[in-house]
Amino acid sequence: MSQIKMTVFDLDGIIVESGRREKLWRWLARKIRIKTPRILFFLQEIIEVIFDIRPKIIKETAEAIKKFNESGHFVGLLTDRSLWSLWIFFSNNNVLSVKNFNFIQTRKSVLNRLLKKNPAFVHFLSAKKFANFEFDGVKSDIQAFQNLKKFAAENNIKELQEIFMIDDMPQILKLAEKNGFSIPF
Repeated sequence: MSQIKMTVFDLDGIIVESGRREKLWRWLARKIRIKTPRILFFLQEIIEVIFDIRPKIIKETAEAIKKFNESGHFVGLLTDRSLWSLWIFFSNNNVLSVKNFNFIQTRKSVLNRLLKKNPAFVHFLSAKKFANFEFDGVKSDIQAFQNLKKFAAENNIKELQEIFMIDDMPQILKLAEKNGFSIPF
């Protein structure tokens, strides 16, 4: 068995509590057997900002991320949210920040392009050098896992089993395992 060198966390449901809207939509999408349309992620992010809805951070996960980071263990984030959404989330809390991650995988968004000219956003991105990849679609798309493989190769992680994936969606964990990553079960 290989030693785990990196742990990759999902945001919603693992680092922060999932909102009722997200849980309801995912349940409905499973029942009618459709993929989550990207526009719903976009609308969720806009609604959270307009109504100042802040997801609650799961304290135990935040503490584990900090300990991993302090020990030199690589820490990643694989999420369906956009980088813009992470900026809003991390700039308004003092528990976690982008400094706690080495790899961040987000969804492409028009908002990301608009904000790259904002000085506060540029400062947020330069707070720590981390690998940021954006992908079209949702995290279940193969491109998200290809970006993680690229990061692993660039950071001397020789075996994909050395990367442990934590997600609250069984289909993502199955896809991660199919791609050679370690999973909790």
